Amino acid sequence: MISSLLNPVFSEVVAGIQRRAQHFGYSTIVIDTQYDSEQELRAVADLIRLRVEGVVMTVADAANNQALGVLRDFNFPYCLLHNESKDAPVCSSTTIKRVSMWRISWLP
Repeated sequence: MISSLLNPVFSEVVAGIQRRAQHFGYSTIVIDTQYDSEQELRAVADLIRLRVEGVVMTVADAANNQALGVLRDFNFPYCLLHNESKDAPVCSSTTIKRVSMWRISWLP
């Protein structure tokens, strides 16, 4: 889940995540939320309903974000890209290389 497919940085990151996920036998779902916190919340609800194994995401505002709260409330595996939050795990290329794509949220 990313804030904008038009951002070239995010486009490169999505391509890398998709390659890495395929390497581990996973498919990806890419959601562009257009920096809209309501769309982020709806997307998280949809992903939980679909029972995906986890979410790699960037959000418009990590400090004040309902979608992150829902993920925490459901104890749902996720990590943040290009965001920092004291309450959320952060994805890194090192983390992604060490473990199966959607298991990164359980690393310390």
